[in-house]
Amino acid sequence: MQLRFTGGSAMTSFAGQQSYADMCTHGIADLPAVFASYEKVRHLDGMGAQLLAQPGRALICSAHDRENLDEAHRPLREHLLAFGLEFGLAIAVPSAGEEMVTVLLLHRAAPDPPYAEHERNLLESLGPLFMEMWAANRALAMQRDPRTGLSGLAAALVEHIRGLDPGATF
Repeated sequence: MQLRFTGGSAMTSFAGQQSYADMCTHGIADLPAVFASYEKVRHLDGMGAQLLAQPGRALICSAHDRENLDEAHRPLREHLLAFGLEFGLAIAVPSAGEEMVTVLLLHRAAPDPPYAEHERNLLESLGPLFMEMWAANRALAMQRDPRTGLSGLAAALVEHIRGLDPGATF
């Protein structure tokens, strides 16, 4: 099973307030332009609230979703299409203490097809593991940076993921 995407982002913020603690992107050519454009349409985007209301549940979204087709949402549609964010698949995963939440958003655009239910299920299964790896990577980066003063780091080894086919690719 594959989970194809042309780009994506992972954003960690404090739970209960939209503020970014860190962010990593892939496949976004002009991130400042995406942010500048998004600021103008952020109020039209209901996906973030849906994700935070259902942590651990992956959501499929599209510029062509029914709620985005009216004239009021045209600027959001245009933003998504202009930056190749036509089809999205996302999950919000809270940290162990639930004080932080990390959102993983994958995207692709036509001619690729919209995301399907089996891809949503795969992200829902793998999302928490991805977030654990993201947190470990962030901690390692902090440990390597002499400005942080960190000298040690706890680590874990994952040997098996319940329900995941050992031959799966992603």
